[in-house]
Amino acid sequence: MEQPTQQPDARQVSGLLRRIHQFGSSTEQLFSRLYHGITQRAQDEDEQHAQSEIEKRNRKLRRMLHKSSMKVERLEAILSAISEGIVLQDLEGRVRYINDAARELLGSERNLWHSEIVSLFSAYQDVQRVGSELAPLGQPHRLKIRDRLANAQLAAVADSSGERIGTLIILRLVEPDAAARMKASLVSRISHELRTPLASLRLASEVLNAAPPEKAPNRKMLEMISRNIDILDRMVHEMIDLAAITDGTLALRREPVSMEDMLVDLYDEFKEDIADARLEMQLYFKDIDQLTVLGDKKYIRWALSNVLRNSIQYNEPGHQVYVRARLREAGGQASVAVQIGDTGVGISDEDLPYIFDLFYRGKPRTSAGKLIDPRGLGQGLYVARTLAEAHGGTLEAESRFGEGSIFTFLLPVSLNPALDASTMH
Repeated sequence: MEQPTQQPDARQVSGLLRRIHQFGSSTEQLFSRLYHGITQRAQDEDEQHAQSEIEKRNRKLRRMLHKSSMKVERLEAILSAISEGIVLQDLEGRVRYINDAARELLGSERNLWHSEIVSLFSAYQDVQRVGSELAPLGQPHRLKIRDRLANAQLAAVADSSGERIGTLIILRLVEPDAAARMKASLVSRISHELRTPLASLRLASEVLNAAPPEKAPNRKMLEMISRNIDILDRMVHEMIDLAAITDGTLALRREPVSMEDMLVDLYDEFKEDIADARLEMQLYFKDIDQLTVLGDKKYIRWALSNVLRNSIQYNEPGHQVYVRARLREAGGQASVAVQIGDTGVGISDEDLPYIFDLFYRGKPRTSAGKLIDPRGLGQGLYVARTLAEAHGGTLEAESRFGEGSIFTFLLPVSLNPALDASTMH
């Protein structure tokens, strides 16, 4: 006989429902905490990643700023070494920079305010805006500083918008000889050469400084900074080397140098310049297995690049530049002859005798009569010939105005015995 099914009473049902409800509440709390934890961890990871990227960018910027600072220090070292006095003041007249030549001339910064320079500075205090980042203020003034005659030239220093931010004073002792005029010309040309890369660096730094800290640095601005630092670095090295050349202290290395490899490398280096100028360039080699000289690769390359750059700059679209290299023997001496020629504007009979003089710049003109005035200090051909002669070789030029020029390097396959061995190591 079946036993009747026992029905749960109300208390059992109520207890079961209570336990189910408690389990459900606990489960909801569990998943709520789990979800919150996962979300928080993801947010923390995102913040850590963002912080890591910011730190990477900051480290990169610090490295670039450190590199820029080093280059500025080297430029300041050059300014300290020149014979002209340089004083840089802010708008309130406080001296922000003074080089060694100015200190020697003035005796002390205090003497600056006891000289006639004060009246010059006051005369142009109202000039607030100028048309360029470095604008002369009036003509040079001759004045007496500590019983010595000097010329003082003031210039307004401005930002990229033309707003004046300071004053540059250039002091030159009165020396009426040609050497003094050459020095003044050199300072002017160096200032002109420095202006473009420095303006680019200032623009890039202003853009980077204006960007929000969390924003990635502008890659184009970083590339601009790097490119112009390289330009300044090259200028510094070339000025140092030029000083060593002119005072006879340049030390050359002795190593085999393949002229074939070097000329191919130079072609690759100038390929974009050649394309931009719409020129055609050709290389010709003969006696390839014998085109090796003994010398300093760095300075031979410098000499050749100076001449090749001229052939590109003093040319016209549609014309040619060519480089030829072969072995030449004369008087029992084997040399590598490198000819760099062009079908460009040529050199006038008036300029030709002086093209190898230091800082000489002629007046080349296009076929239409337009004056060609590329940037430069006028030392390229002087450097090229001096370096060729330092290697026991020669550099000669022939040119016909309106038809083109040919520059011929002769570099001995073996070093000239007359070359001072003490300068080779």
